[in-house]
Amino acid sequence: MKIKFAIFSDLHYDEIQDGNERIDDFLSHIKKAKAEFIVDLGNFCYPSKENNIVLNKLKSSELPCYFTIGNHNTDRFTIDEVIKFFDLKRSYYSFIKANIKFIILDYNLIKKRMELYPFIKKIMIKRPMITHIFLMKK
Repeated sequence: MKIKFAIFSDLHYDEIQDGNERIDDFLSHIKKAKAEFIVDLGNFCYPSKENNIVLNKLKSSELPCYFTIGNHNTDRFTIDEVIKFFDLKRSYYSFIKANIKFIILDYNLIKKRMELYPFIKKIMIKRPMITHIFLMKK
């Protein structure tokens, strides 16, 4: 079974002048490519009220969006603020598409030596016949 998805990383929307143009180009391209979902590998934008505009642009694609928390997302904001902004339940999670399990990890937890092993062990044992893909932004 084939699956087509769009993936991007390090837009750093708050720090570049052409962020709107880049996200518009990205959305135009994935629409033409007929992607099934979007994965952000981190450092998309800061979780500020002003950035709801760019977040809503991405969500307006009507494709499921999966966000990874990058190291710069938490430069000026707490992890809880970032989680709330991206409407996540926690900073690491998994999802299944076409019998492939995508696992989104939070590098911020790893670099702070917090334990993700129980989560990974649980999801690997729970569905051992699924192909697993780990996604993480360092």
